[in-house]
Amino acid sequence: MMNAVSADEERAHGWQIALAAAAVLALLPWMALGVESVFVPIVVMVGGLPVAIPLRDLRRREAFVRSCIGAASYCAFCAICGFMFGAFVLLPSAVLLLLAAGADPRRRPDEAPVLGVVGALLAAGAVVGPTVLIWDVVVAP
Repeated sequence: MMNAVSADEERAHGWQIALAAAAVLALLPWMALGVESVFVPIVVMVGGLPVAIPLRDLRRREAFVRSCIGAASYCAFCAICGFMFGAFVLLPSAVLLLLAAGADPRRRPDEAPVLGVVGALLAAGAVVGPTVLIWDVVVAP
């Protein structure tokens, strides 16, 4: 029988979950470009769909970390190969997933707060910046 402490340690930490959710949120402003063109949302969906995979592994920390690293690698690969098609918008999500993989204060008590703060700043910039850009370009020309 497993005690409550070890069961809680097996879950992904709240900072990791927040950074993984921010990686998904960072793609949403770019999906708003579907109003203007169909091509950009297709590129974001094909390249960015695996960003949500780590959110299914929240109860298993090791699987969560592996899926964060795998999804980040795929997104970075798509961003580099599809740079001319606009897939570079996947890079903030890839970096956020890599930060989420290491932001566990139970495993790394010194590095995790730094990774959490850097991830929060990146998430704020990755969501607010494109939202303002898309608002200026698409909504209020």
